Amino acid sequence: MKYTPLHYAKAFRAAVAAHPHDKEKLVKNLAKLIAKNGDAAHASKILTATEKLLRTVTGARSITFVTARPSSAPLMKTFHKLLKTHDIVRETTDPALIGGVKILIDDELQFDASLRRKLGNLFGDL
Repeated sequence: MKYTPLHYAKAFRAAVAAHPHDKEKLVKNLAKLIAKNGDAAHASKILTATEKLLRTVTGARSITFVTARPSSAPLMKTFHKLLKTHDIVRETTDPALIGGVKILIDDELQFDASLRRKLGNLFGDL
């Protein structure tokens, strides 16, 4: 890897600060630079580092809702009322949860209301 993901993230943050109205063009240029440097295999790490750095600048949070099955529209609408405008929201499914929901905020805070956790508390780890 020619440059670390953090190098790419800092360069992109500086470019966005200098040209805030050209974000689409800057994203395309970042993708071209990653390919040119032969770092395409590390694109997911670069994207993660860039997103995390930009979140610290904008104050946005990364919020992931994990459910056992795809969520209903009313449930997601309720969750979205708790979000800020700039928050980055992901919805994923994990059948191992059995039921309920896990909410991860910035990959650091976790609210686990899954049936798997509740059963684990009753009967020991599953």
